Amino acid sequence: MTAFERTATGYRCVLADQLRSALSSVLGELRDELEKAKTMPHDQLPAHLRRLFPAGYHADAEQNAEYRRLTHDELVATHQRSVIESIELLERSTELSADDLDRFVRAVNATRLVVGTILDVSEDESEPAADDPMVDLWEIYDFLGWVLYQGLAALSGDAPE
Repeated sequence: MTAFERTATGYRCVLADQLRSALSSVLGELRDELEKAKTMPHDQLPAHLRRLFPAGYHADAEQNAEYRRLTHDELVATHQRSVIESIELLERSTELSADDLDRFVRAVNATRLVVGTILDVSEDESEPAADDPMVDLWEIYDFLGWVLYQGLAALSGDAPE
């Protein structure tokens, strides 16, 4: 199964309608959270969103505060734009250019980063237990990883399995 097929002039998303709807819903949740983040100072952002706004200066708190002040609005706008465009692409089911697919991959990656932060994912993470209260969120995380892989493979010219 693949998520994207190459066309003569770009890419086509071939996800089933149910998967498109699920992905659109998850992206929509991030869109809504980013809207709230527009007016929040970094130190008031929910912990799961902070990784979307990385530090510019790890060793200098004052410079880092200024960096965040200068970049926060643009980072929010960039994330919002890619998420909104991705939702629209899923709903319209039109052909994607390489730039469209790149923005789509960025939106999926940002969403996966937020979900991974909520789950506190680490490199030595094993599968969650069946009775883990977050098992559904783990499934979303895995699905986002698969979509991300499919998008990156399509962009690189590899034919994913």
